[in-house]
Amino acid sequence: MNKDNKICTRALRMNTDDTSSPPQIVEGDYLPPNTYHWMVDRAYGACADEKLPVHGPSDCDVDEAFGPTAERFIMKDDDGNIYYGGLIQGTDYQGFEPLDDFGTPNAGATEIHYINADGSWEQL
Repeated sequence: MNKDNKICTRALRMNTDDTSSPPQIVEGDYLPPNTYHWMVDRAYGACADEKLPVHGPSDCDVDEAFGPTAERFIMKDDDGNIYYGGLIQGTDYQGFEPLDDFGTPNAGATEIHYINADGSWEQL
């Protein structure tokens, strides 16, 4: 971390005019683009009054639109009570990210389920 507590990353930049030039390392205060984005847009039971939507991960582009590849999920506790519902999309996620990032720390949710093509829910 640098003195401003920002994360410093290193990226490779190629000279686009000369493909034979070696990569150049560029320092900066930025993160690579997200490979996934989730949104909680529904709250139930004890969580029903929470302000929504909530987006994640924390550095995601909240203006990103959810397309036809987005997957619908719900989060539950050990007793089967549904707390949240939402969408996730992207190219590199395991499926537990909304639960780990938001559901568990915010409400104690312990399970995440995704909807199947037949409309049934499957727990990860």
